[in-house]
Amino acid sequence: MTTTPLAHVALGAVSAEEAGTGSGLFTTFMYLANSLGVALIGILFLSSLNHTLSDANLSDYIRAFSISVTVGGLLALAALICISFCYKNEI
Repeated sequence: MTTTPLAHVALGAVSAEEAGTGSGLFTTFMYLANSLGVALIGILFLSSLNHTLSDANLSDYIRAFSISVTVGGLLALAALICISFCYKNEI
């Protein structure tokens, strides 16, 4: 949901001569950030599970999932706020 506005803000300041380099760097760092985000949410999920995967029951999984989704939502909201500030500065 935020990739297109983020690409517009990030690549809007890149000159036409450096568009290929800017696009490549943006894509590389986007994939890196996605990988780190998935890894960190997975670590958060497993640490909030408080049991091994085989010993956890359904309520443990529900709690860990709820915590992970809440943190992911808060991070998405923070990204939306940051992008909205970038748009205000651009206009």
